[in-house]
Amino acid sequence: MSAKPAETASPHFRAAYDDALGQWPFPVDSRGLPTPYGLTRINSCGPLAAPPLVLLPGGGATSLVWRAAVAAGLGRTHRVHAVDLVGEPGLSVPAEGRPIRSTGDLDGWLGAVIDGLAATGPVTLAGHSYGAWIAARCRSSRPTPSPGASRSSWDRSPTPEPLRHRWIPASYGYFRWGHEARRR
Repeated sequence: MSAKPAETASPHFRAAYDDALGQWPFPVDSRGLPTPYGLTRINSCGPLAAPPLVLLPGGGATSLVWRAAVAAGLGRTHRVHAVDLVGEPGLSVPAEGRPIRSTGDLDGWLGAVIDGLAATGPVTLAGHSYGAWIAARCRSSRPTPSPGASRSSWDRSPTPEPLRHRWIPASYGYFRWGHEARRR
């Protein structure tokens, strides 16, 4: 990866992004997570010890679209990790010469993101539209989050309460990615 998000985003986009992020109801920790497909921007908030929740935006959107869901309660009950998709608007930067071109690439990218979070328990995935499709696609094509994580499985747990409200569009998806040994 040769570029950093601050170097690739226009100053106006970056200012608007930072302003919108500053309006979130909880303090946000932002970072760039290296993956084989580029540097993935993750905006995290909520209690550090709370269950992890990865939120994937729809195509053409950034992680900032999840502000209302965070305000509705997810930021109190979960450690929220709102992700800018690589190759979409936002502050993620695709790796030079390694674009995401296939569903297998998406699976690999999402697995690298989840592994990079280094969660100590199950990780819940939620998405809107394209983000929901990515989560569902990854769920249906891969029973484990990464090739080396043979003790992992999916679980259809109840949807967190703030994601049940009417304002969540119908193209919403929710899955849980957890470890069998940790659920006992």
